[in-house]
Amino acid sequence: MLMVARAALDVARFAVANLPPESTLDWPFESLRLIAKCLPAMPDVSPDDAELAVTLDHFATECERFETRRRVLGTARLQ
Repeated sequence: MLMVARAALDVARFAVANLPPESTLDWPFESLRLIAKCLPAMPDVSPDDAELAVTLDHFATECERFETRRRVLGTARLQ
C-alpha cells in the first residue's frame, strides 16, 4: 500500500504543477486536502513530506477559493 501511496503522490505533484486552479474546473481539492492531512502520518515520512503536506493544503485552499468564486459568479461550467 505504501508503494501505491507514493505513486499517488507523484500524480498529485504532477497535477499541482500542471493544472492551475484558475483554469481547471472541478479540481478535487477535498481529496488533495485529505492527502495533505494524511501525509505526515505515513510510516516513511520525511521532512520533505511535511513541507509537501503544507504545499498541497495551500493549493487545495486556492482551488476551493476559485471553485467558490466560479459558483458565485455563475461561471462554474462553460456555456
